[in-house]
Amino acid sequence: MALPQPSVTQLRSVLTLALDLARSAPPGHPLPGPVRGLVRGRRLPVTWEATLRRALQDDEAFRRWVAEAASEEELGRLGWLWLHRPDGWSEAVAELMDADAEDKEVLRLAARVADLEASLADAHSAAGSAVAASEDRAALHSNLLAEAQQELVRSQAEVRREASRHDREAARLRARVAALEQAAAEAGTQRERLEARAALLSEELARARSRVAEMEGRARRAEGRVGVLEAEKRTAAEAQARARSAEQAVRSAAAAAVSRAAKTASELGAVLAEVAGHLHQPGPSASGAVAQARPAATGSPAVNPGGVRSGGTGYSGAARAAGGGREGEGRRRAPEPALSLPLGVTADSPEAAAHLIRADGVHLIVDGYNVALRSWAVGTDGLPAGGDLADLRQRLVDALSELALRSRVGISVIFDGDQASRVSAPGPAGPWLQIVFSASGVEADQVILDTVVARRPHGPVLVATDDRAVQEAAGRRGANVLSSVQMLGLLNRHTPLG
Repeated sequence: MALPQPSVTQLRSVLTLALDLARSAPPGHPLPGPVRGLVRGRRLPVTWEATLRRALQDDEAFRRWVAEAASEEELGRLGWLWLHRPDGWSEAVAELMDADAEDKEVLRLAARVADLEASLADAHSAAGSAVAASEDRAALHSNLLAEAQQELVRSQAEVRREASRHDREAARLRARVAALEQAAAEAGTQRERLEARAALLSEELARARSRVAEMEGRARRAEGRVGVLEAEKRTAAEAQARARSAEQAVRSAAAAAVSRAAKTASELGAVLAEVAGHLHQPGPSASGAVAQARPAATGSPAVNPGGVRSGGTGYSGAARAAGGGREGEGRRRAPEPALSLPLGVTADSPEAAAHLIRADGVHLIVDGYNVALRSWAVGTDGLPAGGDLADLRQRLVDALSELALRSRVGISVIFDGDQASRVSAPGPAGPWLQIVFSASGVEADQVILDTVVARRPHGPVLVATDDRAVQEAAGRRGANVLSSVQMLGLLNRHTPLG
């Protein structure tokens, strides 16, 4: 059996109560979706009653929530039964709806009878009024007819005047049309001339496009030849750089050998002079003097035993002394000027770093911990968040390995302390990447500057650090300087390097 469905008019008190409760519901109270739309809207749609009736019918929890706040006195018997739904409610609601329908039919018929009686009385009254009104209208019509005849005479005169004015305007318009037709004919002639000119220009444009396409083809072929020439030029430059490096190494070795020979000769001359003096003076035998003097001439030079280990190269006090000896002792050669930058490029810009890393024969020296700690996020303790110092060091080495493979640039990364056993070998980047740890008691800053001095005779040098003192000292030795921000830009795999 289908449930009774009272009309929205019969349930208006229930629907009004439900709307008021929904509007005053606390935040977060569960409401059916359509009811939430009614509450949030600025204006109620014309179908709001039907929407609420459907929500009360379909949503049991919503109907029970509204029923808890309703009373029979407020809603009426029919509305209270439909909302609370006690046992036997559907039959009771159906009876109330039937009774309500019968009462409404009786009231409708009584109202209809009253309306008909009132209409009959009005008809009688209207009939009398109509007779009197018809007489008044006849007199009025006579007056209006006389006025209309007078107005007709005036209108005819006005029509004649207006016709004369229209004739004059038509003559003027005909003259204007003739002028426009002549102008149109002239415009057509001009259009024909312009179309002919446009055809000529189209032909010239087609020929120009053909010439441009031919020039572009030539340009592409020229670009291909330029690319080949540039590749050959780079190959020649690399060979020339290697030749210069080998020549400089030979010269450096020869200079060192000559320096050692000169020193040995000087010491030998001093020993011979001392022996000659002993030969001219009485005293101990010359052989004894020679024996006493010989250790000074033939003894081995002192070597700092504090060597280091690294992924590819160690550094010690003796190596630093050898590197400084070639430059020092009164014969230090002035360093070559640092690399210049293109016009408009500032030294601290990413463009400057990309330009310098592409220089022929350039060698990059990286202040390991300085760059690593300033280039990646760190924790409050100064170490990499989520890892230790070894992880940060390995991360930098991996990034430099990728940079070396991409750019084919020699790189030396220098760390403080002997931690070589905790850094993985650079793998395929081995020929290009050198990992150096300073010896005990030697700071990485000094190793960086000594490496600059050793590398400058063979080509340009870049030093990557944010240490101001190291930057200034490296600059005085002829090196270009990169900040950690610029270095991080080079380590980015998307940075163009050539």
